[in-house]
Amino acid sequence: MGGANYIAIIEKNFEAAWLKNDESAVLSLFWDDAMLYPNGNTIKGIAGLKKFWFSPSDSVHTLSEYEIKIEDVYGEKNLAYSIGVHDMAWTATSKGKPDLQKFIATRYFVAIYVRRNGPWKIYKRHWSGKLQEIKE
Repeated sequence: MGGANYIAIIEKNFEAAWLKNDESAVLSLFWDDAMLYPNGNTIKGIAGLKKFWFSPSDSVHTLSEYEIKIEDVYGEKNLAYSIGVHDMAWTATSKGKPDLQKFIATRYFVAIYVRRNGPWKIYKRHWSGKLQEIKE
């Protein structure tokens, strides 16, 4: 199976892990030296990813929808990339408070994947896009 096929599997696993809010499954898809570039910021390494996405907080975020659409993918030997869009929706609440906020986002992403001694994993991921709070 070529790199492009593995990339599609990684992205489906990424989507599924987020919908389950499975911290271990999300982080297992990245190399230890992976980097994120969310909206122009830089997050380095698994410890940085964990802190960015899964730090204990007074707010609780529940992802209700997440769909990744790959628009372009290419892979050779040990290096591959994908470009696409992910659409998501989630709610946020504060612990001990009844208020509920709802958000939707469409974000464009570029991801680079590397194969080292067997498995393909995400090495770098950049995204940017619009975040919108839904008022009811």
